[in-house]
Parts: sequence; structure tokens; C-alpha cells
Amino acid sequence: MSSKNDLSSSKDTERVCQVSESPQASPRPNPARATTAQSRRQGGFDCEFVEQPQEVFQVECPICLSVLREPHLVSCCGYNYCQLCIQRVQQDSPCPTCNEAGFSVFPNKGLKRSICALHVRCSYRRNGCQWVGELGELEKHLNESPKVGEQLVGCEFAEVECHYCRACFQRHCVDAHQMEQCIRRPFICDYCSNYEADYEDVVTRHWLVCDFRPVPCPNECGVYPERQNLEHHVDKDCPLTLVACDFHHAGCTVQLPRADMRLHLSENLVVHMSLLAANGQRIAELNERKMYEKDRAIAALRDDLAASSKSFSEQVARLTSELSENKQKIAALERENEALKQRLTEETDELKQCLTKETDELDQKLQSVLPSLPVKFTMTDFNWHRERKIAWYSPPFYTFLRGYKMFLKVVPDLHSRGDLGMLVCACLMRGEFDHLLKWPFEGSIVFEILNQLEDGEHLRITAVFIGTQLACRVADGDIAEKRSGERSAV
Repeated sequence: MSSKNDLSSSKDTERVCQVSESPQASPRPNPARATTAQSRRQGGFDCEFVEQPQEVFQVECPICLSVLREPHLVSCCGYNYCQLCIQRVQQDSPCPTCNEAGFSVFPNKGLKRSICALHVRCSYRRNGCQWVGELGELEKHLNESPKVGEQLVGCEFAEVECHYCRACFQRHCVDAHQMEQCIRRPFICDYCSNYEADYEDVVTRHWLVCDFRPVPCPNECGVYPERQNLEHHVDKDCPLTLVACDFHHAGCTVQLPRADMRLHLSENLVVHMSLLAANGQRIAELNERKMYEKDRAIAALRDDLAASSKSFSEQVARLTSELSENKQKIAALERENEALKQRLTEETDELKQCLTKETDELDQKLQSVLPSLPVKFTMTDFNWHRERKIAWYSPPFYTFLRGYKMFLKVVPDLHSRGDLGMLVCACLMRGEFDHLLKWPFEGSIVFEILNQLEDGEHLRITAVFIGTQLACRVADGDIAEKRSGERSAV
């Protein structure tokens, strides 16, 4: 176990040293790499021909002085330029060869085929690449800006960027760099297997707090327990931890490493027994003093308990007495309440009887004063009223007991279609019981005009009252008695 922890610690130390000594800046740039990148930014190819091309067609761009890339022909002087080079010039400058402004540009595909068919060597020949091929295949061979998953395809000596730290390395080295050396590569903690970040963060930050990473014992005993078990190891297992003698309560003040304590106990057995004997009397006296103090505390607790029990008994007796008194008061209140209820019932019954009696007397009195239907009236001085064309009014009457108050109006001389006629009206009046009735008034009243010749030919008419057709009631209550004329009668 100790050798395994030692190996882990050595491995971690090497990793930490590797991270701390790794340069943060990019590696030293390669001259060929810089030349190639510069020519691409300018437009043309930077390459070395296997055989010098014949001067039959133009190969070099007059602007970037490199091999033409995507050659374009100008309309003024007929020279060819790289597409990127002539586009930058055409925006705000004249032709760089003949100095003519307003020229046109056309792609020269024939010249492009001729140039791409020329054989060239790899741009990284200085680094050791022996590739030879057509110029049109050079970019595919170099693959300096690889897509995802194609980073290892192309010239092994071409410099490509690391996906993680963006430093440049030759293609045959970048895989090993990304897998084992790059401090920005994804990495999972070897100990807890839960924390994932880049390698530098795991090693320099997470390992300082990881509970499962082995750490050296602070006593330098050679054991590397996990960080979460370090405290337990120091307190319980570490042989170099200073511990007190098992007889320290007897007076032994020796503190030794845990590994040496067994030898100390075996060599000083007599001394420890002497210390126990010397302290026996003191321990006995101490125990006796403690027992005396405990007895006093128990006696005090007993006194407090007795006093509390007496006080509690007094409180219980007082509460019991109060409860009994309250029960008696409640019983007296209940009896008084029952008496009040009985008296209230008797007074209510008596009041009802009185009200009933008074109501009956009032009804009889009302019936004697103002009759209710059916009523019979005799119209006197009929001819006198007819000659003077004065209406006759009957005394007031009620439709029923405590009902609607009404009177009759008779107009004895009424000309209708040239014949003599008589008008009989039933008029509403303000009554004493209007607040108890339903309004507007609706119903029917039967008029019967009796023939005094006693031949049985009486006239019977039914008048129907519709509430929506009623306008108002007679304002003056004694209009019928004064016979002073008609007022707003319905």
C-alpha cells in the first residue's frame, strides 16, 4: 500500500512540474510556414518547381511576385494577376502595369490549367517532406486548414494548430501533443472520476481539494492516504503521531510517537504502578468529596421537591374549590335562565292574546265604521243630480277587511250615441292599510244596479282593474263625504 501511494505521489509531482514548466506562448514559428502563410495572404503560391517552367506563358504575379493563384486577365495591358491581388488594386487604384484606370478583369481558366499542371515540391521540404506533384494538388497535400476530423490528413511536416491551445505543431506531432502534452486538453480526474475540465485546471486546482487524491502524511511517515482519510490516519494510525501515555491520569506526563508507546509501557510498568499507588489515596479522597457533594445535592433536590409538592397540593385544592363554586354559580344561572324563559313565554302568550283581542276589536270597529264588500248603496235625489249634472259619490268602503279603500262615483246624466245613460266608476282612495297591500291594484269588481220595480231585471256589470292602466289614487281621503267633485281618480 505504501509503495503504491509513493508511486502515485511521484506521478502527480511530475504532472504538476510539467504543467508549471510548459510555456504558455505558441512554439517558435517555422520559416517555411511563415512564408507560405504570407504568400497566401498576398494571393499567390509559394512553391519550388521541379523543373523551371518555360517562358511560354506568364507564371508570376506582378503584385505579390509569387506563382499565380486563380489567374485573372486585365483588359488594358493583357497581364495576369492573382485574383485576390487584382481585386484589392481594382477597388481604388489604376492598373499596376500600364497605369490605366477603369479596366476590366476576367478569369483566365486556360492559364490556370497550365499552371496547375506544373510539378512542384512540397513547401515543407526543409522540414523533411519529399512529396512531388502537380501544383493543383499542393493545397490538398498540405491541408493547412483542416476540417474537423481531417486534422491528421495531409503533409506530415505541415504545421497545424492544436484544437485546444491553438499552438502550431507539425502534423505528425500534433496528435501526441493533444493526447499527452497539451495543458488545455480535456481531462478527467484520475482519483474521483467525477471532475472534468482541461488538464491544467484539474492538476493545478482540483487536485488541491480532491477528497480521493492521495496526500502525504504531515508527520512524514511515508504513507499517502486519501485526503478524506488523512485526519483519521493521523489520529488513529500514524506511527509518528505524538500521543500521551495511557497513565497520564495517574501523573505520567510522557508524550511519545505512537510506535514507541508500547515500549514505554513495558519498560515503565513499575513506575506506573507506583504512580497509581501514590495517587490512590488522593483519588479516594476525591471520590469521597464527590460523593458528599452529590449527597448534599440530592438532599437539596428532595427539599425542593417537597416544597414544590406542597405548593402543588395547595394549588390543586384551591382550583378544586374554585371549580366547585363555579359549578354552583352555573347551576344557579341555569335555574334563573329557565325561570326567565318560562316568564318570557308566559308574557309572550299573554301579549299575543291581547294583540289578537285588540285586532278583533279593531276589525269589528273598522267594519262598523267602513263596511267591506259586498256593500249596498242607495242613491238619493237622483233627479236632482241629473238635472244639475252633478256626480254622486258613495261613502268609502274596503274591498275586504284591512284591504283596498274605494268609493263609487255615479254620473246620472251621460249622453252616449244620443241615448241617456249613467256612468258608474269605482275609485281607489288612500287607505290606512296600503303599506300591507300589493301594488298596483289588480282585480275585478262586480257592479249590480237594482231595479226598484222588483221585476227582477237588474243590471250586472264586472269591472276589471289592470295594474299597468292605473294612473293614481284620489288624493283627498274625504272626497266622497264632501261630494266636492272628482280629483285624479282612476
